[in-house]
Amino acid sequence: MRKGDRTEEAVAGCLSKWAGKMLYLCGFWRFANAYLAKHRKVKIMIDNRNISIVQDSDGKYIVIINDRKLRGDSKDDWKIVEEYLKGFIWDHYEIIDTAEAVYIGTEFPSEYSGSKSRLALKGARRKAKALAAQGIPEMIRFAENPRWEENRENKHRKDAKYGWYRYDVRFGIPVYAERTKYIERYNVFKAILLVKHAEDDKKYLHDLITIKKETSSPPEYINSTVR
Repeated sequence: MRKGDRTEEAVAGCLSKWAGKMLYLCGFWRFANAYLAKHRKVKIMIDNRNISIVQDSDGKYIVIINDRKLRGDSKDDWKIVEEYLKGFIWDHYEIIDTAEAVYIGTEFPSEYSGSKSRLALKGARRKAKALAAQGIPEMIRFAENPRWEENRENKHRKDAKYGWYRYDVRFGIPVYAERTKYIERYNVFKAILLVKHAEDDKKYLHDLITIKKETSSPPEYINSTVR
């Protein structure tokens, strides 16, 4: 092979390598832009949450989810719920009754949106859990009636080393009249916040479970707004 041919071959090889690197960088750039766009969208949704804390006629607290931004009808809907919840990761909120901090860990979004208990939900309870994702910070703050139980599952020997806590929560979803668009009633649900006490001595939210619908209530049932 002549020297000129070897030089051309070397140049062609270098150009090929650079072209490959450029394609990789372009792909990475597109991925990064898509990720940042998704992150910005989630941040905007979280920053604009429309949540109210009210008391019913018995003085019990209810977290009202005023927006229907999240749906629970399909797998794609639950992927959106999971991405939304990722916006809370590493945040922590204090339970008012006990002054305990509860953290949002990296496993919570996927557990909330893909656990066996979630997959078993049907109809109104499934949609309610999707909507309830918006009120997670408030449900932690107004959780009550803690019950402790020992961890018995080997797979949770680290993240629930010091056991599990169950807290009672209630949340409501306004139902609007079709013609007037005024609130016709509230669908109120009770549920349990499942919290694990990890080996780092912090408590992490694991899931929202045992969602049960109470009887629908007229607007006058909600007699005072806390915030």
